[in-house]
Amino acid sequence: MMTPSRPAACSCAATAALVVLALGLASTAGWGCSSDSSPYNRLTSLRVLALRSDPAVPLPGQTATLSAKVFTPSPDPQAPTADDPSLTYAWSWCPFPGTAGTGYPCLVTNDEVQSFTGGLAPALDLGTNPTASLAYPADFSTLDSAVCQGKAGMAGLDCTGGIPILIRLVVTTASDPKGVTSVFTMRLGRTAADANTNPEISGLAAVVNGAPVGIDASNSNHVSLVRDVENALQLPADLVNQSETYAGTDDSGNPATVQERLFVTWFVETGDTKQQSTGLILGTTDPQVFLQDTWTPATSKDYPRTSARIFLVIRDNRGGVGWFPGQVDLTEVTP
Repeated sequence: MMTPSRPAACSCAATAALVVLALGLASTAGWGCSSDSSPYNRLTSLRVLALRSDPAVPLPGQTATLSAKVFTPSPDPQAPTADDPSLTYAWSWCPFPGTAGTGYPCLVTNDEVQSFTGGLAPALDLGTNPTASLAYPADFSTLDSAVCQGKAGMAGLDCTGGIPILIRLVVTTASDPKGVTSVFTMRLGRTAADANTNPEISGLAAVVNGAPVGIDASNSNHVSLVRDVENALQLPADLVNQSETYAGTDDSGNPATVQERLFVTWFVETGDTKQQSTGLILGTTDPQVFLQDTWTPATSKDYPRTSARIFLVIRDNRGGVGWFPGQVDLTEVTP
């Protein structure tokens, strides 16, 4: 599920949704939009890039830790990039959300949820910390029955692969008090067969003078990319191994052991990437295309800072999410 970062529709969010649906992904956070015609993967304003549950599909008796990758722009165009200390969080969950057109409101109250689950469900309000905890009761039969078969006048939902619930996060900053609202659908597994491991990106490299140099959040390797030039980026080859096999269905709908599809979004603070997103369907797409991209940072006139951030978000088609933050220095083209 996805909702724009503002009540008004955003063309870039619609583009992101189409890309996600084309790759068969089960869930995503609200992508948000900038106020201009920037591509959706260019970061210019408060954005929630991804929401994640760990474990991706909690099983009965487990507690899921919910976290978010949030981008906040620096208020000083000359200052080093940094997170905004005024950032606030508000987490909640809902078993029966409304439609996208109405902003996914929760159609039941906390009292109603506690009533039809015998008080076993966690409170809908999950707090205001940067991370939230959601305890999945060991006795999940009442929650299963309510969501999957319907309750309180609500129709039952598709519970293939687990009980679907909506996670909502609202973030604000001092400079953006209206904030950004993001949602994603996570599933509460019934058995070990529903379990899923979040994919993880172990590294990212820029190809400098023909050799890969590792990029990290603190730019410890002092990677420097040239402005207004395509700079090659490369993900580690073992990222392909993050695609798990699981019991699913084939293209004809028959039970089969299938391979996860992976999808990486390349978010950048300035300029453009050649591909806004890359996807992997083993046996169908070229893994090298999935692992590579280029980044063309903007000129100093359009982006005066001497450093810039990049964030990669990886998803699988069963609700698994991971991310990788990086930072680079920027230099001018050598005459």
